[in-house]
Amino acid sequence: MMKKAGDILKNLLDEKGRKEAHLYSSFFKGWEDIVGISLAEHSQVYDVKNKSVLVDVDHPGWMQRLYFKKKFILMRLKKLYPELDIDDVKIRVNLNFSQYAKEKNDKIKDKAATDNKHDAEVDSIISGVEKDVLKKSLRDLFISALKRQKAGNTEGD
Repeated sequence: MMKKAGDILKNLLDEKGRKEAHLYSSFFKGWEDIVGISLAEHSQVYDVKNKSVLVDVDHPGWMQRLYFKKKFILMRLKKLYPELDIDDVKIRVNLNFSQYAKEKNDKIKDKAATDNKHDAEVDSIISGVEKDVLKKSLRDLFISALKRQKAGNTEGD
């Protein structure tokens, strides 16, 4: 009898292992919340080792900015992820990450431009509505519909 991959993984990871995996996953995804949007756009955690967070940046200037915020970052890490027992942040410039960051920033800019265009269109459509509560509800509804439409158009890409 063939076993499902999920069953095999479940057997490999005990309860403690699953909790630890969730913690690390949450930490890696939460990097932006720790350092802020602008630093997160130019940095990426690539490992946690020996009580240190290892971070790649795309330019020496961003390395310097992270060093200036190191105490703050450590404070946030200890508050949000005390189980990781982090004592240090080690930063390196990674030119391969630089290309990744550029592509990521380009996508963010394209999305922002599209979102701004949609916001202007929706604002134009609902401009005649006088009641603020109704206007907000309609705006949320239209924006949601546009996002669903866009998601439907990109599924096949």
